[in-house]
Amino acid sequence: MTDDGIASAGWESLSATWQARSETPGLDPAAMRARVDAVTRHMRWWVAAELCLTAVALAVSAWIVRSDSSPGGLFLAADIWIVTAIVWTFAIVSRRGTWRPLSETTDAYLTLARERVVRRLGNVRFTLIILVAQSAAVLATGSPGNGVGRRGVALAGLVAWLGWAAWEQRRATRELSRLDVLRAELTEASSAG
Repeated sequence: MTDDGIASAGWESLSATWQARSETPGLDPAAMRARVDAVTRHMRWWVAAELCLTAVALAVSAWIVRSDSSPGGLFLAADIWIVTAIVWTFAIVSRRGTWRPLSETTDAYLTLARERVVRRLGNVRFTLIILVAQSAAVLATGSPGNGVGRRGVALAGLVAWLGWAAWEQRRATRELSRLDVLRAELTEASSAG
């Protein structure tokens, strides 16, 4: 075989490899960046919504203190303040380092996307812990309402949050698997190149 034949065979092999890679769905850097940017915008909206919800919760607690100075009313107001402080502390710590990638590379965007999903899974666990603690507090103190109403509210809240937690856990786990596949493809492509 001549030198031109060897070079031609090499180009044909490279062309076949390139065409085979382009036919399989894989990591699209532009799509990854767009997805990360969209999630960043979504995170900003959630923070705004959380701030509004916090303002409402604190206003309700102030109203409770003014209208019901009984130990039960004060306990409920204190519960709102304590839970709000705990949730905000967790939210700030949980979001640290997840607002933007460390660099403008596909690997950095993929790393950020994966870390956000891992944090979502942590959010599910935290939500379940808060849910159990709040349900226990509602049942133990008789808030809100009394008797069957109290248990009904606690049970409805518990079922709704457990449903959300199961749904979010499943969704985040699937996304984490998808990102791990993309990470493997990126690692394979960078080691082959």
